[in-house]
Amino acid sequence: MIFIAKRICTSLLICFIFILVFSLSASAAVLTINEIRSNQQLQSAELGVELANSLVLTTGADILYLSSNFDYTSKGQESTYSIRVNGNVAAPNLGMKVHLNNNQTRPYIRGSLFRVFTDLSVEEEQNGETEELIEKEIKETIDDVLGVTGGKLGLGAEYRINENFALAGETGMRFLFNSVDYEEESWSSEVSGLLGATYSNLAVNFYF
Repeated sequence: MIFIAKRICTSLLICFIFILVFSLSASAAVLTINEIRSNQQLQSAELGVELANSLVLTTGADILYLSSNFDYTSKGQESTYSIRVNGNVAAPNLGMKVHLNNNQTRPYIRGSLFRVFTDLSVEEEQNGETEELIEKEIKETIDDVLGVTGGKLGLGAEYRINENFALAGETGMRFLFNSVDYEEESWSSEVSGLLGATYSNLAVNFYF
């Protein structure tokens, strides 16, 4: 039953993680508000520090809330099984943007990396009874599945309307990578994957 529970959670959560990705950062000098158009309707904000005329450092953390329920009932038998997962998912990130000139229209390249961390609670019940060992195994599996490392590379340009305001457009590629190990008394296995997806967005930049 532990193995089945792991497989159920893994399948559900792989669908969850590969939808990501906001980019909410914090620091002081550039505020960017993005509207992302890449098969997903997401809005995000990014704050960064302009280290020089052409170099901007971004850093911060995305905070997501996860709530997942799975209920199973065996037809013709009095057998039920359920899993409840609730908690927070955090993805701290660090990035850099390099402007290629200092004209009114400024092309740029950018890159960033992030890592996902979880703080989750798991409730497992089979025919009205719970087992702490199974709940622990399920939680470890979920933590492994959600423990994604990723990043993005992009190319864009901004049009500086004045000293405090600019419009920008950007396109690029996001990457997600993860590896999960399964180990039992008589066997072990490793599942790994790499996902790349294109993105594009429009942004409003405020300089202060």
